[in-house]
Amino acid sequence: MVSDAILSDKTIRAAGDEAGRGEGLGDARQAGPGGDGVVERVPRWERWKIRFEPSSAGDFAMWLDQFKIRVGVLGRDNKVHVAWGFKGGSPQVEAAEPKAYNAWGQTLPADGPMPALTQQLARQANIMQFGRIALLFYPFEVEALLYTLEKEWNKSGDANKIRETVFTVVQSGGEYQFKVIDQKYF
Repeated sequence: MVSDAILSDKTIRAAGDEAGRGEGLGDARQAGPGGDGVVERVPRWERWKIRFEPSSAGDFAMWLDQFKIRVGVLGRDNKVHVAWGFKGGSPQVEAAEPKAYNAWGQTLPADGPMPALTQQLARQANIMQFGRIALLFYPFEVEALLYTLEKEWNKSGDANKIRETVFTVVQSGGEYQFKVIDQKYF
């Protein structure tokens, strides 16, 4: 016996068009993070501190160039002004919309000589004129490297228990390497 309640494609499409058009508020919950991704208690770039005490401005520039780290200034013109390629003497410069650098790790230079050297390089590249605060922009490859080093050092195995990870930069055979020197937990 065939049921009279067989729905046609037209009826299904009409019902789909009406879905979500009610006046109710649902249960008022916001959407969750979705997927199987990790929501970290303290975001990476907020818990990471990078300390580097280069012997010269040239060493600092070589470290930046090796890891493709960019010096940037958040401009009063609502642009991000960045410079890179310092060891050659004439860095490349660009002004971009802030969303172009959303995927980059952004941080203020940590203590020691890093803030002064970052500002010095920003002045050398003539981008300091656009704003007052010089930042370092790290590409995703550096973020992946730092995350791997942090994970290896983490005694608890849970990134949500980490309050702060402190990295240092050491020179070895003309190359620079990141190393974890301290980790604080909740």
